[in-house]
Amino acid sequence: MSTCGRLRGRDLVHRALRKYMRIDDPRVLDSTYKAQFLDTIPAKPYPNEEAIQIQIEDLASAAASKLKGTKAQEFIDVTILRELENEGFFTRLEKQ
Repeated sequence: MSTCGRLRGRDLVHRALRKYMRIDDPRVLDSTYKAQFLDTIPAKPYPNEEAIQIQIEDLASAAASKLKGTKAQEFIDVTILRELENEGFFTRLEKQ
């Protein structure tokens, strides 16, 4: 197994930040990791319907757009996410 395969979340991000961003301060590494990954990626990655609707409306404003009057729900299928949640996948993932 490669070195990257053995590293987990936080350690892998810290390593990448050290290498590519040349950040060595442990406090900056931790705060960057938390801000970019923990605070922005939801534990259960359901789509943000409001954000999708905003994008649809923005695109629908173009002349002759076929998106006029469409709703975000028409583009969202969370069946697999619900199955994963019902099977306890996200709970197990959070414990890792």
